[in-house]
Amino acid sequence: MIETKNLERHPASTSGLVNIRSLGPMQSPTALVVGHDTVALVLVTVLFFLWGFLACFNDVLVPHFKTIFNLNRTEDLLVQLALFVGYLLFSYPIGKVIPRIGYQKTMVSGLLATGMGAFLAVTATVWPSYLLFLISMIVLGGGMATLQVAANAYLLLAGDSGQGTSRLMLAQAFNSLGRVIAPALAGMLIISSIPVNALELRNLSPDALHYYRLSQAESVKLPYVLMGLVVITLAAILASVHIPDIRFSKPAGTTDSVWKHSNLLLAAVAIFLYVGSEVSIGGLLARYLSLPDAGRLALKTAIALVPIFWIGALIGRVAGAVILRRLNTMVVLGVSAIGAAAMVGISVATRGHASAWSILCVGLFNSVMFPCIFALGVSDLGQLTSEGSGLMISAVAGGAVIPALQALLEAKVGAHYSLAIPAICYLYILWFAIHLTKARRSPTWRTEQAVS
Repeated sequence: MIETKNLERHPASTSGLVNIRSLGPMQSPTALVVGHDTVALVLVTVLFFLWGFLACFNDVLVPHFKTIFNLNRTEDLLVQLALFVGYLLFSYPIGKVIPRIGYQKTMVSGLLATGMGAFLAVTATVWPSYLLFLISMIVLGGGMATLQVAANAYLLLAGDSGQGTSRLMLAQAFNSLGRVIAPALAGMLIISSIPVNALELRNLSPDALHYYRLSQAESVKLPYVLMGLVVITLAAILASVHIPDIRFSKPAGTTDSVWKHSNLLLAAVAIFLYVGSEVSIGGLLARYLSLPDAGRLALKTAIALVPIFWIGALIGRVAGAVILRRLNTMVVLGVSAIGAAAMVGISVATRGHASAWSILCVGLFNSVMFPCIFALGVSDLGQLTSEGSGLMISAVAGGAVIPALQALLEAKVGAHYSLAIPAICYLYILWFAIHLTKARRSPTWRTEQAVS
């Protein structure tokens, strides 16, 4: 491993010094972080809160667009896919661009793209256009993907080398906090205009239906305008503050590719399955809790209990930030996967309160998975960390694929037993943790790290 123990001059540093930190025992290349990074870490953590907030905020607003455009099932499905298409299209290319323009410019660009997506959504209501609305969702997803690619990698690298995963976990807790707060605030802004179901729409007179669609359009303008203004303001703040960049020492003549790192590819699959499982369960939750063969709760009660799933994720990430300072990342991931799979199994095997509370507990076990998988996937990449981050974030598209598979299974066996899909996903994540544990204990892996 290349070791650099002295401080070197760098023109971009406010102090004239480069603070050189190794990436810890799981990361062989040496990272060079320019300047003091306390302000940078705080601002990047704010970004985690922001995209968690925006994602949930957008989920509350999108149903109003469905009414505005009178969508059929296919069009409705495309709306659900559009945000994930943004992740799929933007993430990997952004990861390759970061080494050229730096983390700060990338994060500012992500904020600007997110703001553009919000303002495009407003435009889609002023001149009602379904196509423009789809484009706005793709741009919004691409902006948030850009933020995630840069912020996850930066936060993992730009602090104490031994606490990267713990630091990432704490930032993800702020992401969960944003997801808890967003629905309440969105509800306050649009409380005067509530979406109605298809049957109620068919019973409205043509004039009443026209007026209702106009009211739906008006109800989402202010929230999206506010979203765009907040994001653009944060972009201006981020652009005006010095954010220390990250550089890596690289032996002359060496070549590498993310596609040669099998653990990264396995981790990308794990991210794909984890996000898909979380979206599947989260989207199914209210209906599942009210099913006669599952939670057996009144629908109103079921809806009121759904936030517990996300609050569990928030609590788990705060606790995980502490736990990861003491326990191995792979152990924490493996235990969490066992817990999530067990809770899903208990929910399927029981009825009533036991079924309801066990599925709600999945949120607690989900909490640590993303930071752990991400850290394990990019841990040995060095100068390829940003590109690996892009590949990992593109796997967030699992949030579109896995719920679709679960919906297909639900049509055949019912919602209760369709939970077999996320259960299988959690078992893969458990296998990934075990596989990586064995791989890192092998003499071959240790030899590769020694010579790197």
